[in-house]
Amino acid sequence: MAKTDVRNNAFADMKVVFPAADVAVISYKVTTQATSAGQDISGTYNAATVWVKYADKTWLAVFHTFVKTQ
Repeated sequence: MAKTDVRNNAFADMKVVFPAADVAVISYKVTTQATSAGQDISGTYNAATVWVKYADKTWLAVFHTFVKTQ
């Protein structure tokens, strides 16, 4: 992340589902203008994160993925 420069992010189509009371799956699209290690990585990405709620009531992201759309 130290070599990443994000200039702009726009989020869209956010959806949240709860397959269980202590699990949340969030999916969304993000359009970004950014570079990483000098390479342009700008574009639109499909992203998703799985969150788990633990006994102490804290939520922790246990999985995250993003894939650039064509």
